[in-house]
Amino acid sequence: MLLPIISGLFENAVLLLAMVAVYDLVMAKLRPAGPWRRDIALGVLLGIIGIALMMVPFKVGPGIQFDARGVLLVVAGLYAGLALSVRHIVDTMS
Repeated sequence: MLLPIISGLFENAVLLLAMVAVYDLVMAKLRPAGPWRRDIALGVLLGIIGIALMMVPFKVGPGIQFDARGVLLVVAGLYAGLALSVRHIVDTMS
């Protein structure tokens, strides 16, 4: 019973760490290219990670599922700004 919850949490944590790596890579490579290119690339990549997070929810109980999409939305809003957050919200609306 406890093992699926732990593995689901681990999978979501790995995807969130991937988001950190993608953010750092895009910021390093596209900083000279201009802010609009960087925002577009981050929006698309964070949208893909958000969709991947929705595909690996973990079940807490019968009929209760959780995914880390909300965590990604908060972190994206904090570091990437309003326009990128809105783009990510549109990508991950269910």
